[in-house]
Amino acid sequence: MLINSNEYFEVLASIKTRIREAQYKAALGANKELMELYWNIGKTIIANTNYGAKFIKNLSKDILNDFPDVKGFSVRNLNYMRKFAEINPDFQKVQRGVALLPWRNNLTLMSKIKDETERQWYIEQNIENGWNNVSLTHHIEMKLYQRQAVAEKTSNYGERLPSPFSDLAEETLKNPYILILLRSGKELLNVRSSANLWQTLQKRLWNSVQALRLSETSTALRSATKSTFWTCCFTTRSLGATS
Repeated sequence: MLINSNEYFEVLASIKTRIREAQYKAALGANKELMELYWNIGKTIIANTNYGAKFIKNLSKDILNDFPDVKGFSVRNLNYMRKFAEINPDFQKVQRGVALLPWRNNLTLMSKIKDETERQWYIEQNIENGWNNVSLTHHIEMKLYQRQAVAEKTSNYGERLPSPFSDLAEETLKNPYILILLRSGKELLNVRSSANLWQTLQKRLWNSVQALRLSETSTALRSATKSTFWTCCFTTRSLGATS
């Protein structure tokens, strides 16, 4: 085979395509793990609303102390995680839908669309067409949902992944949160799955609750046990174990 022959360039193009596909699949897998983590944290915050804003502030501070190189745990983002879990209560549906989208796309969907049916339509269209966040925002602002008659909605979009050459794939690969998860040499990245990462963060969540309890005078709060707390907060974790 000649190096400058058409046959060689076809082989080269095929290899490049496979590399690109492998990169995107790795990033997509990391993105799904991240969305699962954010959803679980959101559910935990919802379960501890009785502590008020102090819980999220303490949580953000303590997580950043333990993971200083990790983005995504600011007070603002933790509040978004709470909203993420509120508007997506069905974890199985999360796995088939919003977990396939980068966090920025999910933030846009949460902040710009209040109607659940309309939001679900954009989720399906986003996955089907491989929109990046700029394209998604543009279509929402142009009221594509209101203008386009949808004869049949996608029912198996969770199995129809965007092309590894789409804008959505490009945005997923460039997602700074995903890059942190994929980068080696950091404590956070030594874990093999979101389950292990979640176990690490559970300790920090529990410590935050304990610290808040010290400042409370309520007998009911003081009598709460660690077992009861985790039973309330992490029953959703078993759903993620099957993903």
